[in-house]
Amino acid sequence: MFIHASRRAGCCLTVLALASSGLVRADDCGQYEAIPTFVWTLRAPELLTGDAGETVKEWTTAEILTCGLQSGEDGAQGWSMLVKLTNAVPVEATTDGTSAAPSPDGLRQNGFERTRLYDSVICGRIAATACVLSFTEDVTLDPGSPHDVLRVRFEAKMPLEGEALVGLELPEECGHIREVEALGDGGGGDQPIGALVTYRGSSYRPVLTSRTLRIAPHVFRRGDVNADARVDISDAIRMFMYLFLGAAEPPCLDALDSNDDSDVDLSDGIHILNDFFREGTGIPAPGPFDCGPDPTVDRLGCRAYDACS
Repeated sequence: MFIHASRRAGCCLTVLALASSGLVRADDCGQYEAIPTFVWTLRAPELLTGDAGETVKEWTTAEILTCGLQSGEDGAQGWSMLVKLTNAVPVEATTDGTSAAPSPDGLRQNGFERTRLYDSVICGRIAATACVLSFTEDVTLDPGSPHDVLRVRFEAKMPLEGEALVGLELPEECGHIREVEALGDGGGGDQPIGALVTYRGSSYRPVLTSRTLRIAPHVFRRGDVNADARVDISDAIRMFMYLFLGAAEPPCLDALDSNDDSDVDLSDGIHILNDFFREGTGIPAPGPFDCGPDPTVDRLGCRAYDACS
């Protein structure tokens, strides 16, 4: 990040709303003829996993890329940004860790920043931040590199099976907004919000991009502790090594929970051993033979299970 001379300080009003394309990098700037062109993108993982029916939380980061200008030249003085979520709800918004944070962590010097959750007539629940990089210093976003300007944490509910999509969108406007925390007492703002960049004291419309994430319940074989795609005596031994001999924790605790009681203990290893002497299987869904999601929402989770790939 750079601080360099600009002709005047600017203000930035950023509203996040979430909903589909990849990130634009500096070497993609050739497709834009206007100089300068400000390209906005959202970063987030391509896939989120969790228990079926579980509510998961993740972050998305808004980024500004300047095309047509060189490093060291004046850049964006300020911006007003909108971000909308589809099939997800924003629960937190912050400029911490971004260029909009106060110096020395960010670029803001003797400026202003306000970050809130809002309800919009057009876009529904959004996150918003207002920021002035500086009232007294010549501060702009250096065009030589992209700049993160806002981070938003959101919640999404895992489907019971299969995949669902979460949309991350940067809309042009969201109409009138009212602050979420003030809805009960009638307070909060009531004003239209639009997507704008201030450059050398003039307003520019940014190029707005969007993308989607996939959300899907993790799948595994219950009882397959060592993740070798089968359940046998080795899984019981690996279970006891973890419980009593200090072996590393397997990455999919749901697979260890062979009796699906939402805990991992001695009874799970014994349950695996006893299953060899039953007709069929007594191991609950998804069972030891086929991959599937966990029908029970619990605290265990499954960070990784490659045997279903």
